Amino acid sequence: MKRVLPIFLVIFLIVLFSGITNGIWGNHEENKVENEKMIITDRMTVAEYGRLNRIPRPALIKIFNLIQLSDTNKYIGRFSYDKSYILKKTKVEIAEFTEEHSKNPIRYTIHFILSILLMSVVFYMIRKSRINPTSRKYFYIISIIVFGIGFNSNPSPMGPLKNTMSLLGNITEIIHPRLFAILTYLIIGIVANKFLCSWVCQLGVLQDFIFRLNRNKKDNKAIIKQFKIPFILSNSLRIIFFTTTIVISFLWAINIIDSINPFAVFDGLNIKIFGWFFAIGILIISIFIYRPWCYLFCPFGLLSWLFEKLSIYKIRVNYKTCTSCNACAKACPSNTMSAILEKKKIIPDCFSCGTCINECPSDTIKFDVRKKQYNILEKRK
Repeated sequence: MKRVLPIFLVIFLIVLFSGITNGIWGNHEENKVENEKMIITDRMTVAEYGRLNRIPRPALIKIFNLIQLSDTNKYIGRFSYDKSYILKKTKVEIAEFTEEHSKNPIRYTIHFILSILLMSVVFYMIRKSRINPTSRKYFYIISIIVFGIGFNSNPSPMGPLKNTMSLLGNITEIIHPRLFAILTYLIIGIVANKFLCSWVCQLGVLQDFIFRLNRNKKDNKAIIKQFKIPFILSNSLRIIFFTTTIVISFLWAINIIDSINPFAVFDGLNIKIFGWFFAIGILIISIFIYRPWCYLFCPFGLLSWLFEKLSIYKIRVNYKTCTSCNACAKACPSNTMSAILEKKKIIPDCFSCGTCINECPSDTIKFDVRKKQYNILEKRK
């Protein structure tokens, strides 16, 4: 119980202060898709349809491909579109309109500069093997305050991919600046393995911080028993969730992530009721399981995992000096180091936390470029 109470205190403070900063930024949501039941009949004019369902005029024009404004007086029954198509197109266009009008260029610029600054400092420290249990927690706290409370859930690594998935009903809307954002995030991960998820992602860092609260001072052993889910199980669940979300988004233009979005804990009081239960559940589970959202659900986590083999800087093991003591594998919060030492072809997500580097007694593990002595696929001699 002593370990659970601080978690609720952290959540309470995050929601409280996020509500304040959310108001300062203008209370914009990254992407608000209207999931309420739409009112539509053939005897309803386009203008009435827009008014009753609170559809912005620019979105209404795109839904019905209107040529002139007077066309809003036409009855819906006179158009050749069936109701299912109109409803699907409506959700897509509302998502597109809301996203476009929630962007704050100053906010995004400041966030980008601070992200690069934080990742650069962490990169230097982890390259020099200077990340330790204390400094790791300090960096997590800074990241939670700056990118979580300071910027709420917008932007986040999940945002562009989530928005793209919600717009699969209209394939032409995918080729958009959001695709550029996704590619930028992936490129950062290719340079330094999963660095954005590891040190900047609001929810990822919060889960990691909570997980570490249930560890000893050396950050190598759990106080209350923690569990490592087999990667074949966690990744299978993540693939199923990703596939299900894609199918539903494509067929009905509904993004189920919007209903459970745990990132909304950083949006003050804007989180939905079911989202509260899901988010709090994820954070409580984080006490016992390392980054449950990242390993079990996150679509961007799945996508970035596919790019991990391309990473230039990542955890490397010098097997010539490795003593096979398994200290790194025991301290690793996931099954990643065990898979690396066992030369498995499929390696679980590595979040570059540096725990393995701290624990190695022979200075065998480094966060380095691909060199022969650090090649994780090289067989021990």
